Amino acid sequence: MTKPLLTLMAASACALALAACTHHSHPKSLPPGEYESYSSSSSPDGTNYSTRKTTEVELDKYGNKKATVTTKSTTDPTGLMNKKTTSTTRTY
Repeated sequence: MTKPLLTLMAASACALALAACTHHSHPKSLPPGEYESYSSSSSPDGTNYSTRKTTEVELDKYGNKKATVTTKSTTDPTGLMNKKTTSTTRTY
């Protein structure tokens, strides 16, 4: 009787620990503030890729959350004058 109970308690503790460590999947689940992430990589042919993501979470006077996510992506192949930048903004 106690072995299944201990097993259930251990499984529950592991599930709760994993849930606490996972990354927030939706911008509105973040606390108010400004967040920024940056990543870059290069391909074997010399093309450079970079992405900057800025998330701004704010509360209005009624306590409603508003999240604005701006993503700026840059692709820079080798050569001159062929850099391409795109920017998108999404509001939740």
